Amino acid sequence: MKKSFIITFLVLFYNASLLAQDSLAIKLDSISEYQQNVQSPKYKAFFNLGLWNTISTNGYKTKYYTNNISLNLVYGRSENVSGFAFSGLYNQITKAKGVVISPFSNIENISGVQIGGVQIGDCVNGVQIGGIHVARDIKGIQIGGLNNVIWNMQGTQIGIINLAYKNIRGAQIGFFNNSEKIKGVQIAMGNEADTLVGVQIGGFNYAKVMKGLQIGIINISDNNKYPIGLVNIVKSGGDMNLALTFDDMQNMVVSFRSGGQSLYGIVGFGYNIYSPHTHFVLEGGLGAHIQLSDKFRIDTEIIAGILTKIRTSIRVGEQSKEEEEREKEILRNYDHKTLYRFVYRVLPAYNINSNINIFAGPTLNFLQTSKLDNLKLFSSHSLWKDYSPNSFKQLYIGWMIGVGYRF
Repeated sequence: MKKSFIITFLVLFYNASLLAQDSLAIKLDSISEYQQNVQSPKYKAFFNLGLWNTISTNGYKTKYYTNNISLNLVYGRSENVSGFAFSGLYNQITKAKGVVISPFSNIENISGVQIGGVQIGDCVNGVQIGGIHVARDIKGIQIGGLNNVIWNMQGTQIGIINLAYKNIRGAQIGFFNNSEKIKGVQIAMGNEADTLVGVQIGGFNYAKVMKGLQIGIINISDNNKYPIGLVNIVKSGGDMNLALTFDDMQNMVVSFRSGGQSLYGIVGFGYNIYSPHTHFVLEGGLGAHIQLSDKFRIDTEIIAGILTKIRTSIRVGEQSKEEEEREKEILRNYDHKTLYRFVYRVLPAYNINSNINIFAGPTLNFLQTSKLDNLKLFSSHSLWKDYSPNSFKQLYIGWMIGVGYRF
């Protein structure tokens, strides 16, 4: 009997403790909900006018307000803005739909337009216009000096420096562009991407993994088959060749040919041994390989070049102002005896071994100069020519031979 009473008491005590725990949990939830409501009350105002944060028509609860229009002389703070917000110095908004104008602003989510000096947005669906922009994710456009997207972007960055640390689907246009992975277009003096699916156009282009096209002065990639540039460094399957050439004009040129399996670029520097004016030769262009076998191929090249005199001087000691002015005057009036040439080449090539190749073939040449004494460099036979008092032009067929070393 005593034992049965003890068991009954323990069962009742256990059930009572469970009811007490449930009741306490309900009360705690109610208290938490109440605290949230107290901590985050919701207020609405069509218009807010203020000086600094709580010094406004919304008062000390201004950070809990949803405003249609918010105008602040120095610092504005709102929970939400649906319409227009302006601040003379700084705007802080949790969520905005519309237009926000301020020298500095920090908005967690915005659908619309941010205009100002430094703009920070967590998620942006719209446009950022100003000096410096930082966003975690953006769907839209960034226009400014420095554009920075920490994660993902779908849209366009237009600025001096454009950065996207993760993925971008769209375009980067500026002075320097950088992205970890881009599907789209990069246009700048300098472009950099770990993975590119699309096009890079610029002075310097780098893409570690390339699925697309690079157009620039210098192109670097691991696997680009079709680079279009003067210097192309391709790690896998690339070709680099140093050549010594001689042609019918008696130009002796050392040239660097570099590119992929099909397209390559050319830069060269040399000297014309026939000219009485000490002409140096500069040339650059593009070429394409037509592989016939392991030993034979045909290279076709398009070249733009210039023959010019280069004035050099050696200074010993300091110069007086009169000597400096005289030197500047000489440089201004110096006659470079410039001659322009454009050449199309068809060059059958033979590989002696894996490193050395020889090539020779016909060329189609167009020459133009305004200097009468440069006519000595013109060919004695012409397909076409046009001589006038201030311009001399000629089109003729010539030749070129050379030897190259592949490395």
